[in-house]
Amino acid sequence: MLLERAAGNLEYVKEMIELFCQEMPGYLTEMDEALSKDDQETVKRLAHKMYSPAALFGAANLCSALREMETKADLSTEDLKELVQRVNQKCQSAFEELKKELTKIDLLFTDNLNGNH
Repeated sequence: MLLERAAGNLEYVKEMIELFCQEMPGYLTEMDEALSKDDQETVKRLAHKMYSPAALFGAANLCSALREMETKADLSTEDLKELVQRVNQKCQSAFEELKKELTKIDLLFTDNLNGNH
């Protein structure tokens, strides 16, 4: 999805991946803090904020958990904890996959710099 939007511009893709990997951990930390205070509104606001970047990378499972968190009314504290845990797990998986993509992009740049096509 992102590569299509980037029209093949790997530098843009690389920047977006790096931004995602830098920004999302902060959102996760904020979400954990809000959860510890039983602040459902902040958790839902953060889920909304995180949804678009996750969708940009086609992280369907993460998007599903975020959408559920954002739209379900009056979640119990336990249900919310489970969703936050799922979001954390899905984000970690996304980070791992995106880091692999960064490595591939870096190799492509290196090959292009060295004249290998």
